[in-house]
Amino acid sequence: MTNAVKVKEEDCLADHEIKEGQTNEERKNYRKTAKRLIKVAKKHPEWYTREDVQYAKLIKRVNKKIKPENKG
Repeated sequence: MTNAVKVKEEDCLADHEIKEGQTNEERKNYRKTAKRLIKVAKKHPEWYTREDVQYAKLIKRVNKKIKPENKG
C-alpha cells in the first residue's frame, strides 16, 4: 500500500508516492534497501542523483520500526 506524502518543495520530492510497509517484514525490507542504496551512493556518487538519495532517506524514515505499546 502506498501513501501520498507531502514533503518540502526544496527536497524536490513533492507529491510522490511513498512506499510504506504494512508488516514489520515489509518495513525491514524497505529500510534495508534504502540503507544499501545510500551506502552505495556514498561510495559511488556518480551512480545516483541527489534526488535518488533523498528519496531513499525518506523511505528509510517513513518505514521506521514500530515501537510496541506499553501494557500497564
